[in-house]
Amino acid sequence: MLIKILKNNYKYILIFIFTIVLSLLWTNRFYDSITQYGMAHAVRIGEVLYKDINTVSTPLYIIICAIPLLIYDNYLVYIITNSIMFTLMYYFADKMIKNNKLSFFLITLLPLFDIACPSYNLLSKLLIIILIYMEKEKKNNIYIGLILGLLLLTKHSIGLIVIPLSLLYKRNIKDCLYRIIGILIPVILFVIYLLITNTTNHFINLCFLGLKEFNNKNNYIDIVLLIMSIFIVIYYIAYLIRHKSEDNPEIYYGLASISFIIPIIDLNHFSSFFIFFLLFIYTKYTIKLNFNIINISLTVLFIFMIYKSNLASLKYNSIGSYNHFKIYVSSEKNTSKILDAYNNKYKKSRMIDTNGMFYDIVTDKKINYYDVPLTGNYGKEGNKKLINMLENKNYYFIHEEYKDRGVSQFDIEFCEYVINNSKLVDNIGDYNIYYYEEKA
Repeated sequence: MLIKILKNNYKYILIFIFTIVLSLLWTNRFYDSITQYGMAHAVRIGEVLYKDINTVSTPLYIIICAIPLLIYDNYLVYIITNSIMFTLMYYFADKMIKNNKLSFFLITLLPLFDIACPSYNLLSKLLIIILIYMEKEKKNNIYIGLILGLLLLTKHSIGLIVIPLSLLYKRNIKDCLYRIIGILIPVILFVIYLLITNTTNHFINLCFLGLKEFNNKNNYIDIVLLIMSIFIVIYYIAYLIRHKSEDNPEIYYGLASISFIIPIIDLNHFSSFFIFFLLFIYTKYTIKLNFNIINISLTVLFIFMIYKSNLASLKYNSIGSYNHFKIYVSSEKNTSKILDAYNNKYKKSRMIDTNGMFYDIVTDKKINYYDVPLTGNYGKEGNKKLINMLENKNYYFIHEEYKDRGVSQFDIEFCEYVINNSKLVDNIGDYNIYYYEEKA
């Protein structure tokens, strides 16, 4: 029985194992993976979302990642949770695609963000793919509404666009009412959570009032990707006009997935939008190409991308085992020395860095607003709020290359405020240490 199960599902097992291995190698490469684990870790130790942690999205992804941490609080568990999500995403896509499944997987894999930098976007994509599958299988409208509600609680900026288009696709008033009932079930539970934790105002401030500031400071647009996005939208609309009589849930959800690229149109967000166009092409058309050559080419490209990211040569990095991180691949110099200074020499200190969350997790410090120092992530007039939160007679660790930390949203302004109003007292590894004291 077990052998039969393994034989029938071997490709999903291989994908699951593959994503775990890659994720571990990429630990210190991208900001979001550490941040999202840190937020799940914070929930696990009893911190309250929106009050203690400045997340700017609805909480389902964080809560799902936090539940397994109750058993064993380690980054590996977080990686396993995300690998399950990625495998499920491919599983449901695989059920809808009839031919050339390997090339779909390889193209989906290429940007590497879902593996190297897992976040609520991964769960959002999984839920949308499940929705398309449920639509094609004519599942119960209340169940579809329930998934829509879960999507809203995963990333509200996506859910608020997907839900209207889902209702527009169905049109039938009775079916739409059933979907709304399904949506309301998780939404009411979330409202109860906000009331119990007394975080309603915090949630509104971070997730709604701060959106204007977030959009103003993070509206990056890659013109090539913008043009490609416009062409995809035009294609969707033209297809709908030409095939009015067809049942096309992929089109409606594909159009809704444009929410992934608002307001940031970069490779990461565009790839989340593009996957649904790719799914539409692979489910609607039988493409006559030599896919053996395509798959080999995609595999070579994938290996090249890994090499360019220095994964092929770990000599540039240090590999260590730390509290909550069984395996940690770091590009920082003297990670252990930095940890010792942060935890012992300068006990009253804060880390303002894209990987600051790592140091707080390892030293078992509480997660705080300094751990996600991203512009637009503090609510209305949030930057002023963060400056007002600076602690008197406190030490602040800031990376020597804080202006080039590889995260476009990193709050350089706040770093410069601390630097200009503090005294440089030490340098350890890649970090300068500043002593902040309020002026009399």
